[in-house]
Amino acid sequence: MVIPPKKRDKKLPHKLKAEASGILNWAIQGCLQWQAEGLDEPDAVREATGQYRQQQDTLAGFLAECCAVGPDFRARASDLLAAYRKWSGDDRMSQRRLGEALTERGFDSAVIGGYTWRIGIGLIDDSGKNAEAE
Repeated sequence: MVIPPKKRDKKLPHKLKAEASGILNWAIQGCLQWQAEGLDEPDAVREATGQYRQQQDTLAGFLAECCAVGPDFRARASDLLAAYRKWSGDDRMSQRRLGEALTERGFDSAVIGGYTWRIGIGLIDDSGKNAEAE
């Protein structure tokens, strides 16, 4: 915003100098409050961030459309990666990144028969049946 020259307060620097101690005290109080309580995100920011994350969460869509979840299911990590890449078209997804995302969602891993498996998740085949159940 630009203030037109005729509306500018030419005495503003002197006014601010006269209030310098009050301005400094206000800034110090704000800093102390920030250090004690932290910064709260406004509700609108929290809501928009949540919506953005939900829209960008392609893994949730993959899990909903291509996977069965439950204690009796398991899937080889490499099969999950291949299915995710095929479903999403994201060839940049790495085994490590997918594994971290699945771990964050509570799917543990185990090495069985020389392969890494994800426990609690199974791929649904084209007929709608689970490809691997324990």
